[in-house]
Amino acid sequence: MSKVIQGLSKKERKKLIKEIYSKINIEFGDIEEKIKEASPLYEYWESDGSKSTLDTFLIKEHRFKEDADKYVRRDPSKCENYWRENMSIIWKKEKAAEYGVTDVFDDIKGGREWITTIIKWFNTKTKIRVLQLVIDNNLLQLETLTRFKMSVYNACDSLKDEDGFKLAQLCMDTDIETLTSILNKEVESNATNEEKSIKDHIREDERLKLKEIIDIGDPFYLYRGLLVDEDQYIRMGKKDEGSDYWKQNAGKGLSYSLSEDVAGYFCYWNLTWDEKGVFRDDNYSRLIELPPPTITKEEYIKYEGEIISNRIDKVGKKPIVCKFLCDPKLIKGYSFTLGEGEVNLYPEHLAVIRYEIVSGYKIGEYVWNKLQRDKEFIWDMNFTFNPNGIAALSVDTPDGGKEVIFADGKKVNERIKEYKDNLLKGDKQSHKGILEAQLPDIWKEFSVEMPDNMDPVLLTKELYWILTNPYKIEPKFKQGSVIRRSYQAIQNYMYR
Repeated sequence: MSKVIQGLSKKERKKLIKEIYSKINIEFGDIEEKIKEASPLYEYWESDGSKSTLDTFLIKEHRFKEDADKYVRRDPSKCENYWRENMSIIWKKEKAAEYGVTDVFDDIKGGREWITTIIKWFNTKTKIRVLQLVIDNNLLQLETLTRFKMSVYNACDSLKDEDGFKLAQLCMDTDIETLTSILNKEVESNATNEEKSIKDHIREDERLKLKEIIDIGDPFYLYRGLLVDEDQYIRMGKKDEGSDYWKQNAGKGLSYSLSEDVAGYFCYWNLTWDEKGVFRDDNYSRLIELPPPTITKEEYIKYEGEIISNRIDKVGKKPIVCKFLCDPKLIKGYSFTLGEGEVNLYPEHLAVIRYEIVSGYKIGEYVWNKLQRDKEFIWDMNFTFNPNGIAALSVDTPDGGKEVIFADGKKVNERIKEYKDNLLKGDKQSHKGILEAQLPDIWKEFSVEMPDNMDPVLLTKELYWILTNPYKIEPKFKQGSVIRRSYQAIQNYMYR
């Protein structure tokens, strides 16, 4: 049909498409009520309509609770309208694609992004009901449904109870052919020559890596960070007990990572938040006394490691990073949205290759490495102060813009070292506020010039390497100046 439409004149094509949508609108009459019933708010509208009843359907976990209160609790009717509108758009546009209409995929994507955002705001039981009705009533076609399942799973922080298990079973009901098709389209759509931030660069690399793994078909490695009780064992059996030696016993789950750093980060996550997503304690490291742009990698790992070690003792569980071998044909889902290189499989489909009980300081290093993966702009260069190269400072301006200053890290460090040492010692005569107030002047005094062709705001791989100086190259400095970007310029970066 698409070839037929393409062969028509503009007038004939417009007429045919109009006829197609007229037919779709008639067919939609049978679907409209099903979309209404699949709304996450359907049972609320059937109830007494009180706020206390509404609260029973909303998410309780930390990550999306604030948004749920803001976008659902204040005005549930608005949320309902967005759900129905976007589900209707998806259904009609997917039906139009069946008839050969081609300019529908941006609308389908936009609608899918809306419904995946909305479903995040509701509890696990509501997610199960919605997803089951969407499946039973064929409200989404296979590829969109698979994307929706992956998004629902990755947006749920309550997967360890009975409802979480049911939701995971629904979300993992996928096939590798559809997943491969989606992945290939994502790789193609992200293949541009535009400069990318560290964050985007790593996500794209891992997306390409997964595509290559699936295309080749050979077994590959994944990692998982977990907490287990002192008397629990990772392996099902001993080395002389045959296949059980390779099977996982404690700490099972469905989420694994292509990155060992991410796996280690989840040891930190599980030590910091409990199974309900509640913060375990409010203890902070001594780094809270320092301005983030002045903190080095070594300082971050040392002082965060102390706090993490204390949490390990309090929680009473062993933090473990485990390496697995798995078959790419058995992959059930993936996600690169949060920079976690996540791949989903059933634990019985993996072999335990090795595992390590990790210390608080090792976890601190994993966390620092994970933070680097998420850096996008120059103002994200916290905890990365380089006393042996070039140091960056970003300062907010009254008009909403930014001032960016690059400076000789060695000279800056000589100026601020005594302040930092006193603050870390808890010296009450030294005040963090005084140091922060002086930072722009110190950076300006020792400012250096950067290459003319380098974007000073977007944290590209090249700029990151210059700032972190991993090869200990002695930089040649030339007096620089403050780089200013307006509010509008900053907005253009943020929403590019």
